[in-house]
Amino acid sequence: MIKQPERFSPSKSFFRMVNYFIEEARFWLKDAKGNFIDYQLELESEFGEITRQNGSFSRSVILGVHIEGKQKDVQVHNIYVKIKGNFEANIEENNEDLFDKVCKYNGLMNLLIIARSFIATTTAQMGVHPVLIPMVNLTKVEIKG
Repeated sequence: MIKQPERFSPSKSFFRMVNYFIEEARFWLKDAKGNFIDYQLELESEFGEITRQNGSFSRSVILGVHIEGKQKDVQVHNIYVKIKGNFEANIEENNEDLFDKVCKYNGLMNLLIIARSFIATTTAQMGVHPVLIPMVNLTKVEIKG
């Protein structure tokens, strides 16, 4: 007997991305033999001041994604993408700490998903095997800022 899928209606989040844009994108891709490339990923983050206006908190979040790819100790890829997102939330005035934490994790994760798609699509359009950023567990990383 096939189990019926469970259905649910998710509630809207109090946290939302207002907009985003790619501030910088650099792609250096050398012809690589085969598809096995050892990638090293480095992320950098920058958080704007939290402001409060009309009952909402807002802040900008910047994520830099740096990827180096090597084949047998020879660098074949060097990619850097910097993406900026603006986020806001309607929460109680005394919950600025909550907004700060949500920006640091959910905001960065949303930007990382967009950067991942941008890098994969751009590299595929350049005629190389698409570069895919691996899944990252940001809850295991201490994010400062």
